[in-house]
Amino acid sequence: MKIEGKMQSPIHIETNKVQIYDVHYDASIECQIHKTPRYVLEKDTTLSIALDGTSILNHREYNLVELHFHTPSEHHIDGKVYELEAHFVHRAQTGQTAVVAVMLTEGKFNDGFDAITRYLTDNHHHDMDCCEKLMPNNKGYYHYMGSLTTAPFTEGVEWYIFKEPVEVSWEQIQTYRRYYDNNVRPIQPLCQRVIVNYDESK
Repeated sequence: MKIEGKMQSPIHIETNKVQIYDVHYDASIECQIHKTPRYVLEKDTTLSIALDGTSILNHREYNLVELHFHTPSEHHIDGKVYELEAHFVHRAQTGQTAVVAVMLTEGKFNDGFDAITRYLTDNHHHDMDCCEKLMPNNKGYYHYMGSLTTAPFTEGVEWYIFKEPVEVSWEQIQTYRRYYDNNVRPIQPLCQRVIVNYDESK
């Protein structure tokens, strides 16, 4: 499918070219997410978990509707590609879509991701306390306007990409990749878009 738009995702983020939020402006992210999923849907390309919750993104309220994963990461940061990328998909009452992305990197065992891999291996629901443990402590992020990364690639999507990755173990990564692997869209042209850096520490 050929896409003519100039606000497509994912993109390559070069951190030396991003703009900095005004240090006096609080654009922090707050998430309150229910632990129990409404349902889990195994798609051809990813595992989709329907969740309930509320997030405040840049002073606006969004409802959390879905969590899914891509491996390896769809977004690149200074040329680095992470082992996985988690997408927390949100929608506002206005219909606006926003995606909070978390980079997952090889490290220590993650209890939250364990519930997801165990669902894949035994097809039973577990206590998916995944949202808290799949989000970083530091909520600094990169923000830009883009699109969905799956068909129909709708534009006008707000992207919030956390800068701090979250660790999952090598074994957990390999388990997920046995079921879903290389489910990524290629990097898209930036086309003069602005990427904004929000540093929570400020």
